[in-house]
Amino acid sequence: MTKTQNSNFGRIVTSKRRLSILSWLLQNNRTKFFDNLFIQKYLFFYELTSFVEGQDYSFDYMKGYQRGPVFSELYGDYRYRSEAFFFESENIFASDTNDTFTVNESIAKFSSFMVSIFDNHELSLFTHEFDVWKVKQTEIEARMSDQISLSEHDISFDDISTIITLREVYNDDYINNLEIIEISKNNQVGNERKWIFLINNDDLVRLELSDYERSLEKIILDASQQNIENPIYITFDEVEGFRVD
Repeated sequence: MTKTQNSNFGRIVTSKRRLSILSWLLQNNRTKFFDNLFIQKYLFFYELTSFVEGQDYSFDYMKGYQRGPVFSELYGDYRYRSEAFFFESENIFASDTNDTFTVNESIAKFSSFMVSIFDNHELSLFTHEFDVWKVKQTEIEARMSDQISLSEHDISFDDISTIITLREVYNDDYINNLEIIEISKNNQVGNERKWIFLINNDDLVRLELSDYERSLEKIILDASQQNIENPIYITFDEVEGFRVD
């Protein structure tokens, strides 16, 4: 069979290690798995956080694309061999345990959280702030090559500091006590805006016991008037009610 751009068949090249990491996202945040950009950024955060925390990591096949760091073997499998890729991702945990990689639950949960609190455009812009991509920005934007390799040697102290700070702010307990509310609405000129709200579990109960739709409309209006960027934090005040920050 001749491989074409639309072919969903063929042997995938993504390693079982990475398939295990990606399968965690499939099992725990399924909607994000079926988006090429989100799955790439999830893997980027997983590998970079693992590097920072002295865990098993791999930056093999990491390239600089216009929309940020991309793992090229995953990109090829996801785009050109999707059927085989999805099949392997679904079945990786049924494989011989000696052939699979033990996913770090805390890092996976953090990485999944990070790709869930931005829309596509915001997520790309955020990854552009990391020096591991920015150091090759001129070459990437000039399209000097289709395959501009990114290296762990380009990871800066600022990159490490950013991950450490994010892990302190978005620690396991914090993430476990949060709910993400994602709402898409068209603005006045017809362009879609995606609102991503973070609310703790106690305040979520209060919100659900209130006039939910009306409360959300007010929250969206407040966020719009204040021009707050994602993620938007919803808190409850006994006097003022629900507030956004």
